[in-house]
Amino acid sequence: MVLLYRSILGLVLSLFVVEIVLAKTVYSPIPSRNAYATIHYEGTERDAEYLLGIRTLVKSIKLTDKEHDVIVLATDSVTQKTRDILTKDGAKIVPIAAIPNPYKDDPERRKYYTPRFEMTLIKLHLWNQTQYDRLIYMDADCIVLHNTQELFTCGHFCAAYMNVLAFHTAVLVVKPDASVFDNMLEMLPQLESYDGADQGFLVSYFKDMQNAPYFDPKNPSPQDKMNRLSIGYSMNHIYYYEKST
Repeated sequence: MVLLYRSILGLVLSLFVVEIVLAKTVYSPIPSRNAYATIHYEGTERDAEYLLGIRTLVKSIKLTDKEHDVIVLATDSVTQKTRDILTKDGAKIVPIAAIPNPYKDDPERRKYYTPRFEMTLIKLHLWNQTQYDRLIYMDADCIVLHNTQELFTCGHFCAAYMNVLAFHTAVLVVKPDASVFDNMLEMLPQLESYDGADQGFLVSYFKDMQNAPYFDPKNPSPQDKMNRLSIGYSMNHIYYYEKST
């Protein structure tokens, strides 16, 4: 296990949510162009917290894998000051456009919606990053505890189930494909999203994920359309509590 500095871990635990990414250190052949990715936009009351989370995530990746790029997909709402901070931390900034949320004013196609979800559909830009063969995506409130390079040998889309009904989108593996990205944009006006955000849309778009085979790092199948990830790859901090109230 790669140990994080106590100061970094302390900062992470102070965030409103902590997602823990776990993986066994199993090394497999790795394609030539891969990267880790997260997204960022600003203009909320919690900008500073999200920035702190991203900086901690970038640091944890750099401690466990010095070989691959770490990219931050950033809308034009992100200030130059923030961009300079993340660049100094070792991340590469990739400018992206905002994607209007069609669920905001359409209660017929979503059960829930909150304003904090309005910009989350920018996560779809992962599929448009065709300069890379594979992306390991993580939300800003994740940290990496082990080398996760094995996930680069996962299928075209991989996600873990944190409940039996829907996969979670805090940790994803994506094979970028511009045609998929374009199709997602075409389907936005049609598909339901139970949360009015990216997770609900992706659950609808990849509706057959429940039937997908589990990813086996010892016997990877990178040509699989989809793979389910074991929960150890996207472990919520609550699993580490002896008691929860």
